Amino acid sequence: MNFVKPQKRNRRDLLTRLDELSVYCKGCAKNIPNKYACGDCKIAKELKEIGQQLENLRQNKIRETLKKGPEMKKADIIFLLNKDVSKSLIQKKLRISQDAYYALEKAWNLKK
Repeated sequence: MNFVKPQKRNRRDLLTRLDELSVYCKGCAKNIPNKYACGDCKIAKELKEIGQQLENLRQNKIRETLKKGPEMKKADIIFLLNKDVSKSLIQKKLRISQDAYYALEKAWNLKK
């Protein structure tokens, strides 16, 4: 298997690579069961890099959705709520009052 530094990839590629690498960790002598990663080998370092890239992709998607501002649709708000973005931040980005946000939440049945 080729252990090269991960390049900027999409989520599916990163998850596939993560799955490939996890096979090697299971058989590794340095592997400590129930631990996130041992950190001593280049596979563990690549796993950590992939984890960071996945987190960055997640954060970028949240930022891009928030940038829509008042143009956000119901699906965007549901996405943000599912990603634990605060209601006050969503309200601020929608540029509406707290009362208007709660009325919207009630009308769209967005309780979380």
